[in-house]
Amino acid sequence: MLLPFSLPAAPSVSGADWGLVAVSGTIGVAPAFTLDFQAVKTAIAKVVATLFSLDPVMGALIVALALAESLSAPVLPAWA
Repeated sequence: MLLPFSLPAAPSVSGADWGLVAVSGTIGVAPAFTLDFQAVKTAIAKVVATLFSLDPVMGALIVALALAESLSAPVLPAWA
């Protein structure tokens, strides 16, 4: 989905930066998917559904705390 917006910037990215993108993508995505699939294998459907629905909430809270920012009002109704 983001390819049309990021494609124009691709030629200006250096080789070292591409490596950093690949490493951060792998480190950021692989553990999350691994843990999600382990949860699917070991837990019942209700537990997995609850954990998956909490993923975005926990992500937003962690990022808000890590960056010392507050969450805006439009974000909060999505959690209710």
